[in-house]
Amino acid sequence: GLDETIKDARVLTLRRLNLADGTADDHAKLAALTPSFQFRVALKTKEIIIEEELRVRRARKMTMIAEGSEAKRQEDAIAKRKRELEEKKRWEETREERVTDWRSFQKGETSGKKKKKQKLEVLG
Repeated sequence: GLDETIKDARVLTLRRLNLADGTADDHAKLAALTPSFQFRVALKTKEIIIEEELRVRRARKMTMIAEGSEAKRQEDAIAKRKRELEEKKRWEETREERVTDWRSFQKGETSGKKKKKQKLEVLG
């Protein structure tokens, strides 16, 4: 929570000043600071809170993107299944036509009535 953030900011501020983490607030070096130690801790606390909020927002945005791509993947899968069913249905609907065409072809009844070329005798 906020208390943890303030403690972290205090420790980071002390480290930046090259002082031990447990240095008391009434230490001579801290009393002589301009801007004051408390002001510096407050600024650092503000920075930490802002960084944490930005991290949370980025994580939330990535989650939304991931959920969006998952939804799109599911929609694509549904569309693919639907398309495959339509193709199968069309294939089944044209079965009789294909069978009839194949039987006609096997009997030699082509609609174009192609004639075989007659071999020409070469003179000479």
